[in-house]
Amino acid sequence: MDAALGSQELITILSSFFGILALLLSALGLYGLLSASVVQRTGEIGVRLALGADRRLVIRMILCEALAMLAWGLLLGAIVLVFATRLVTEMLHDISAFDPMTLTFVLV
Repeated sequence: MDAALGSQELITILSSFFGILALLLSALGLYGLLSASVVQRTGEIGVRLALGADRRLVIRMILCEALAMLAWGLLLGAIVLVFATRLVTEMLHDISAFDPMTLTFVLV
């Protein structure tokens, strides 16, 4: 029994590791994308502040851009989720493909 489950355990551990690695790399990529956007708009931000714009409005503008990217990512992820669950439904044991706790964890 240990030999039969050992390979499954290894696959699970490796899948978890590469999933976490992909999550970290995507977070780093999103940070880089937002950072590059802010650097490109430094002149615009400076002009807005020089003309009397409130700092909170400038920060809100940047955060709205970040939240828009987040919303697009969640939307695209939800679309991919619908198609991906068809592929992995047979591999899931004792859990639904649309388990609320798992989906909440993934969204967070």
